[in-house]
Amino acid sequence: MKKQFSYFCFKGLQSHLHGKEALDLSKLLTVRAHITYWENMDNLHFDLRWAAVTVANSFESTPIKPVPIIPTALARNLSSHNNIAQLQGTHKCGYLTMDQTRKLLLVLESDPKAYTLPLVGIWLSGITHIHSPQVWVSCLRYLFSSSVKERVLSESGSFLIVLYSLTHKEPEFYECIPCIGHDPLGYQLLTCEDSLHLF
Repeated sequence: MKKQFSYFCFKGLQSHLHGKEALDLSKLLTVRAHITYWENMDNLHFDLRWAAVTVANSFESTPIKPVPIIPTALARNLSSHNNIAQLQGTHKCGYLTMDQTRKLLLVLESDPKAYTLPLVGIWLSGITHIHSPQVWVSCLRYLFSSSVKERVLSESGSFLIVLYSLTHKEPEFYECIPCIGHDPLGYQLLTCEDSLHLF
């Protein structure tokens, strides 16, 4: 039963990362719980068992010097006080490509061109800091999505992140590298059993 549960969870996690629909953190953690109980006079006894499957990959990010950005309408919007992420009250993300002059071009994730260009990383807006779970899930999609045709990684396997943080006026630039041990996509199965007595 546990193996079957894990298999379907793995397939669901892979499908979500490979797709083009909006990323949803709740789809990267699948939980199954089993609770049994019995009573005897004034005593209640509960047995709790649960299992969860999630992605095991992690990343390390290091701040780097700013890289010039081509001032498109999207880039100007993200740098403004009333950017699209703040107006909609949510985060936004997309991909980075680079022109011949080594300037970054920001592309929306929903733009079909994003999947035909050589991509050097990702950008995010409406995020508080680099350690946000939204950054993690966007990194996973960049590295493991089958929709991305060409990823340009450095010799060390790193890629760029441009973060339009809620706490900084200027965009922040990071070099991001996958941690060793989970290449390609890795999974972890978490389990727990516990008992509870109530009187």
